[in-house]
Amino acid sequence: MKKLVLPVCLLFALTGCVRNSPSKPDDPDVPVVDDTQIVFNKDTLSADDLARGSFLYSFEGLEYTFKFSGLSLSNDTFTLTGDFYNETKIYGMTELKLVDTNSASYHISYGYEFNDYDFTSKTLQGDHSYVFNNDGPSFFSLEPTESITFKSLYIYFSGVEKVNPFSKLPETPKVEMESHQYHQKEYVDFPSFGEPTPGLSYHLSDDGTYYIVDNYFGTMEMGDNHYVIFPSEYNNLPVKEIGSKGFAEKWYIFGLYIPSTIEKIANEAFYMCGLEKIYFDAINCEDFIPRNAIFGPVDTNNHQNIDLVIGPNVKHIPAYLLMPNMMTPNVHPNVKSISFDKNCKLESIGEYAFYGLNRITRVDLPDTVTDIGDYAFYETGLEEIQLEKVESIGDGAFRFCSKLEYISLPNTLESLGDYAFNADNKLVQIDLSQTKVTEVGFATFKDCSSLKHFKLSNETVKVGESAFEGCSSLEEVVLPEDVEVLDVRTFKDCVAVNYVELNESLKTLGNSAFEGCLGVNDLVIKSTNIHNLELNNKVFMNFGSNKLNVYVAKTVNYLPNNLFYSTSVVDRLAKIKTLSFFSPVNIGDNAFFGQENVEVKFCGFKTDVVNFNIGINNDVLNDIQGRDE
Repeated sequence: MKKLVLPVCLLFALTGCVRNSPSKPDDPDVPVVDDTQIVFNKDTLSADDLARGSFLYSFEGLEYTFKFSGLSLSNDTFTLTGDFYNETKIYGMTELKLVDTNSASYHISYGYEFNDYDFTSKTLQGDHSYVFNNDGPSFFSLEPTESITFKSLYIYFSGVEKVNPFSKLPETPKVEMESHQYHQKEYVDFPSFGEPTPGLSYHLSDDGTYYIVDNYFGTMEMGDNHYVIFPSEYNNLPVKEIGSKGFAEKWYIFGLYIPSTIEKIANEAFYMCGLEKIYFDAINCEDFIPRNAIFGPVDTNNHQNIDLVIGPNVKHIPAYLLMPNMMTPNVHPNVKSISFDKNCKLESIGEYAFYGLNRITRVDLPDTVTDIGDYAFYETGLEEIQLEKVESIGDGAFRFCSKLEYISLPNTLESLGDYAFNADNKLVQIDLSQTKVTEVGFATFKDCSSLKHFKLSNETVKVGESAFEGCSSLEEVVLPEDVEVLDVRTFKDCVAVNYVELNESLKTLGNSAFEGCLGVNDLVIKSTNIHNLELNNKVFMNFGSNKLNVYVAKTVNYLPNNLFYSTSVVDRLAKIKTLSFFSPVNIGDNAFFGQENVEVKFCGFKTDVVNFNIGINNDVLNDIQGRDE
């Protein structure tokens, strides 16, 4: 392009007359429209616009997006302290004018193309105009110390092409998370305990270094002491174990105090006791085995109502803490509350620790917890939970929590297990955007039927098999930039999804990834190079329901073999209504095989059509039309 340097006065003159110039004045075939003026002032540019930092304007079939930073509203004036720009190509010359500014000088940059010349200027004073560049996104920017105050913002369109359906891709939906006020966390003061319960029997460990409590000879007639208080020391040696069955079937034991020194509790130790209170302060008690029945219920009718209190010294809650026994696998200890000492330094929760406790509606975890084990809260009655410094959530940790609606996930979270939230059918949203999760596991959110919105971390590279399958209320699928893999059945049967956007880095589309997403209206493909798909891949089977608009962005280099030929059953193929290309693309064999009556649009010029490289069995693409130059 030739460059021409003009005096500033001539440049101002050109700026002033731009509204009367069509975009291509030497081409009589280019349609033009009358000059159009849009005015934004305190009545038309609302506080909501300011909060969003952008506003939209539709004109002659085109939609323009204008954005700004540092724009504030005061009474009837606006003050601009940052940038103002348009992010989409303007077809035709467009002038922006700030009216009634203050008298101070200010600096802006602007430029536009006119035939073979490119004009720029640096300094303007008072009320002046800015002309957007015809070739794409344009902006002006103020220095940090500068500002402009004005009452009205005028935008002029001149010489705009009347019909141009390719002005831009559909705007990516902004995924809005519902605000939720979590309850105030409450902690307790762990009580101090007096002398150990009399009537306990002990024996020395094999190595002679500690004692094991192996029995209790107390009875109801021993007065008020229906709490068994275990000592931390006996005969000047620590007490580290509680033996098997020594306390079993003593229904009159209502409470327990387990001190910090206890490292092991044997199977059925308190089986069928009439427990109502358990004070647990063991620092690092050894994990229990499955179906240990250590705190097994007093009877199958489960008349217990247990309050579990975790003391200040506990760092690890043992796995299988409250598991039932093999004889009554569906009868769990009837725990009605779990509370923590205000000074508790708990770090980890073992697998199955609170498994099946469906009366528990809230658990206020200390902010020191970093690891939640597999199935730790499986099938509990939790309604919400706040995780503040958790790094790892195990497989099935919150699976089948049928009352769980909200969970806060912290920026420390790195690992999210398979089935972690599977079938939590009241969960309404999930926000992983601030986490460090790189992979969403197998069936992590499968069958969360109330889930409407999700956000993934920018560090996520893989969304696992069936991760969101059956999320029947999900409304849109927008993937972070670095996601490379959508595994098998990732979003299968998400029937309410209306918008899908495939990000640029995506390489792998697993079989049935979007099968059954009947409600999709818009599919935007930005992926630069998706791997070829196999025959009968079902990726887009039963997809779009006769109203599908497919947009292939400029970033796309290649559309893979068999992309929309997901099945040989014709009536189950995705039914594409419109197919829009924003640049020539290499298209694999059978990519659009079986598609009929598709309106194919190409935003490029007719001379660019030859740059399409189209594989076999893509008859719908035989007559791509471009724009006149």
